[in-house]
Amino acid sequence: MDTPQATLTLCIALSLITVVLYHIPIRYLLLAWGTKKLSIYGIKPHYKDNNELLDFLSRIPTIPELKRYKSEIVIKEVEEDEGGSSSDSSSDGEAD
Repeated sequence: MDTPQATLTLCIALSLITVVLYHIPIRYLLLAWGTKKLSIYGIKPHYKDNNELLDFLSRIPTIPELKRYKSEIVIKEVEEDEGGSSSDSSSDGEAD
């Protein structure tokens, strides 16, 4: 399976949002969200809110980052190949 995971997740999420918005009025959704938001701060005063959507999107690498990661992997593989063969040729044969 060679489909991008983020694209598939986004398509499924948009489909679910479409179905939910078709059957439930936005007024009721906003009322439930506001009630939840205000009750959290009443129940847990030191609650720290985080945006999970932004956290998810920040973990998706950009194209320049992907290119950099690929070049780092190639460089590490070349260094490991060169490092293994050069360790046999070193000698500690200095005499005083």
